[in-house]
Order: sequence, then structure tokens, then C-alpha cells
Amino acid sequence: MAAERSPAELDTPARHTTARPRLRFLRARAKRVPGAHAAYDAAIRGRHESRAVAYAVRSWLAYRLPGRRDAGERLSTQASLGAPVPLAASLDAVSDALREAGVRHDRWDGGLAAPPQDALNAVLDATGAPYPPTAGLRVVAFAPEGDRTAIDAARGAVVAGGLLHARGIGPRIHDLITPGTAPDERAGPACAAFVVEDAGADEAGDDERTRLVAALRAIVDAGELVPVDERWTEPSSFRSGPEGPASFVAFEALREPAPRAYVRSLLEQGAREDLHFGRELALRGGRYLYQSVPSIGAAGRRDSLGRWRVISAALAACGMRTDGRLVLDIGCNAGMMLGAALGDGAAWGLGWDRPAVVPHARELLSGMGYTRFDLTGADLGPGYPLLADVPERLTPLLGGSIVLYLAVHHHIGFARALGAFDWSVMVFEGAETDAVDTLEQTLAPLRELCDFEVAWAQDFRDSETDARPVAILRRL
Repeated sequence: MAAERSPAELDTPARHTTARPRLRFLRARAKRVPGAHAAYDAAIRGRHESRAVAYAVRSWLAYRLPGRRDAGERLSTQASLGAPVPLAASLDAVSDALREAGVRHDRWDGGLAAPPQDALNAVLDATGAPYPPTAGLRVVAFAPEGDRTAIDAARGAVVAGGLLHARGIGPRIHDLITPGTAPDERAGPACAAFVVEDAGADEAGDDERTRLVAALRAIVDAGELVPVDERWTEPSSFRSGPEGPASFVAFEALREPAPRAYVRSLLEQGAREDLHFGRELALRGGRYLYQSVPSIGAAGRRDSLGRWRVISAALAACGMRTDGRLVLDIGCNAGMMLGAALGDGAAWGLGWDRPAVVPHARELLSGMGYTRFDLTGADLGPGYPLLADVPERLTPLLGGSIVLYLAVHHHIGFARALGAFDWSVMVFEGAETDAVDTLEQTLAPLRELCDFEVAWAQDFRDSETDARPVAILRRL
């Protein structure tokens, strides 16, 4: 190993597993005793049940501590890339700056919108984010709402927009760009820019508008969103183009009734069933989350916050960062690791998992305020063509990308596509039956696909799982 960090250096529970071969030998001998196998299985299940319940209770209690809750929030707020987009407290100043940049836009009381165009693409390209050429810009002036700052209100609009897009009512939001988070900027009104998929330049027809208003009222009547601007049903809020259905574009006029209400409702509506992976436990109600959702204190079989703490510390110890990189998460489950990478400044995230899982992950990430990601539902295996799912605009970022290959190799093997592009770093996590001591044997199939070095490796255990190896692989 090029470098191995101690548990103290990473501030995480860890355990080496050199005693495993001896334990396996003793287990094999004990199973020959009549009745011992059933007793052994019962003891193991009891251990898993008690460990899972203890972790769930500990997680529930910890979430109510301010420090832990704040840590969870960092997994649920996407860092904005916003650089040269000219934002100011005054919409007049924003309009003047866009006009000087040659960006054609429409202005209304409280905001402005710019359709896709070469001049706008030049402005957006300067941010460093790989937005699609079909992206437009919607700039809105926000004021503080009760105990929420203007920037918090803008983030709330992103969540509302994500819900509307998931229901087929609104355009996709690619990003939120804010002027910053300095105290003076957070105290008063502030402009926020939404990079959105173009919904068309024309007002929607009467029939389409009637359909959309009915769908919106159903969402409002169900208490999923609440209006904060009485003009949300005006004709100008509904747009259409020559292609595709009409959309409700004034998503900033709606909010969640309470923070994280959307995420909680998603988990209550059956997402736990499809997001389950691994053993079912009676004391946890059968099927339950695989990845915890830290922003609402929902425990899972894996501790998302603890896992990312280890991963980010290991990357930093090896002189690597996610900032500005494309991150590919193979077997993303609920998307919490991908969201954490975006929160740490990744330029874009791509994730793959089973077709039944991805719709839930997409809605969860949107409900937590993430935007710069694309997820693909797929039956993964060694021959699956990962690169065919990468949007053309993101292919230049494949060189230098970070691959998350977390606890999936023993299910799907190593995708041959991993040898077809020059990823920079892979975060590899093995199975509970693997260990650092046998890491070279585990990684042997990957070495047949590409050259790399193990920059860091450590066995560690999180939540209710047994210890497993985590390694940082640097492509050569």
C-alpha cells in the first residue's frame, strides 16, 4: 500500500480483520455439531437485529443534537458554482449587466428570464458548469421570509421546482446561482439565478393552462406545496414551445409547508421498499433504507454521513478533491454519496442503479435541493455500456473524473467500461467478507482492465455493518 492512515487520523471507527480466517475455520467446525448451525444462524440474526435497532435509536437521538443536525445539513445543500453570472440586490442592475453582455431577456415585476442563446451560453460557460445548450436563465428577487433568509427562500424554490418537474408540471432546474452567503447579503433582499431547461417562449394555450392549474391546485390542496405569491396562476406563468408539453415556470411562487417535508413524504410513500438492500430485519419492520438520509435523521443500514466523512478525509489525505470534477456513482442507491460529492463542489454527478431504485433517488436528491446530476436505471453487470449513458456535453470531463464503486463489486463485478476512459480516482469499497489484507486479490479483475495504484486503504465499520475495506485508487 502506498499509504495507510490510522483510525485516529480519520476520526472514524475502524477494525482490522486479520482474525477472519481463524474465525471462518472455527465456524466451519462448529457447524458439524448437531443443531449448532441453527443456533449459530439465530445468534447471528439476533446480533444483526440488536445492532440495527441500537444504531437506529442512536441515529434518532443524535439527529436531535445541533452539531449532528448541522452535519446532516451539509449533505443536503448543493454548493453553487455561480461565478460570472452578474447578480446584485437590484434587478435593474442584473438587467443592465445582462444587456451589456448581449443577453436578450424579458423583464417583469420581480424577475427576468433569458431564453437559450449564444450570448447566454457564453455567460453560463464562464461558471465552469457543464450546462446543456438548451438551458435558459430565470432571475428572481427574493426577500427574507420569516426566519428564512433570501438565500434560503431561493433554495426552497429549487425544491418546489424539483417536485413540479417530477410531476411533469415544470421545467428541470439545472442549478441555483446565488450572490453569496455573507451576513449583509443574507439579511435583505437578494437576486438568485436559476439555470432552467427552456420551456418555450409562448404563453400556454387555454386548455393546457387549465390542465396545469388543476394539477397545481391538487398539489396545493394536498398540502405538498403552499403559494407565497398570489400571481402564481397568471397566464404568464405558463409557457410552451413548438416541442413538448406546456410548463408552469413560476416555481418560485410555491414552497414546501415545512423544511424537508417533500423528502419525508417520499419515504412515507413507499420509497423505503425499493431502496432496501440486504437482509430484512423484523425489529426494523422488515425492509428498510440501505442508505441513511441525514437531512431528516432517517437511519439506514449504512451511515451516509459517516461514510462520506471517511471518503472525503481519505481523498484529502491523498491530495484529491471533488471540486469541479465529474463524479460517477456506480450503484448509487438513494444517491446520498452522490449528493455529498455535489455538496463538496463536484461539477456534475452521474449515477446508476436498478430501474426500480432510480426514480426514488432522483426525487430524493431533488427534494434535498440537488440539481447537477443525471441518474440512469439499469441492470448493471460487467458488460453494461456505462459510457453510452454519459451526455455528450459531459464526456470532456471523463478524464479526471472520480468514480465511486461502493460495495457493488461482489454484486455486479467490475464494469469493463472502467478501462475505456481515463478516470482519475476511484473510491472503492468492498464487501463485508473482504479486507485490506486481501485487497490485491479483490482488485485483480480491475487490474486486467486498467493500471492504478492503491494510494490509501483501511478497514472500517459504519452503523450496523461489519468491517469492510475502503481504498483510494489512483489511475496511472
